[in-house]
Amino acid sequence: MKLPLLGVLVLACCLPGCVIDTSSRSENSGRRVGRETLEQLQPGRSQEFVLALLGDPNTRSSAGEKTEIWKWEYRSREHHDGSLIFVLDSHKTTEVRSTTYVLFEDGKLAKAWQD
Repeated sequence: MKLPLLGVLVLACCLPGCVIDTSSRSENSGRRVGRETLEQLQPGRSQEFVLALLGDPNTRSSAGEKTEIWKWEYRSREHHDGSLIFVLDSHKTTEVRSTTYVLFEDGKLAKAWQD
């Protein structure tokens, strides 16, 4: 017979010396570009406008004589740990990544997208 998780927790709380411990932590790095911000990146905008809106990119790559691609990377990690001494131990990590790209031709924004 298998006990549901709630039953295990209730049973474990009744045991002498049983300790429940939980912790969470978040890690964020890079620049997250939201949908509304991405929509402001219209063709014809200057590099100065993009820098003012998004800040410095992680990388700038040449894609031809007068063509550049700028890239902003974002990563968010959530760590959740929980333990019920002698009964249950749980670890969960959730990660979200996004990358925003801006293509410039002759110093003007030609295209912006995310993956």
